[in-house]
Amino acid sequence: MCLPVRWWIFRRSSLWWWKPGVLARQEGGQLSYPYLFERRPGELWAIAGFAFQSGWKEPVPLRVKVSEDVFFRQG
Repeated sequence: MCLPVRWWIFRRSSLWWWKPGVLARQEGGQLSYPYLFERRPGELWAIAGFAFQSGWKEPVPLRVKVSEDVFFRQG
């Protein structure tokens, strides 16, 4: 089972939504309770509250660093 993590992104300067994108995918496991924050201007970090390799077994840390420029260029 694949449970992708997806977010809708809204930019205040434009009045429209970006297409959803998959930041992480854990085949056969679980990713839940995503958090997205800006550590420094233009540096976005996404972390999962829960990330497991197999159901609720074998926890793994999930940290994704994304440049805001690259992220919005892809949208």
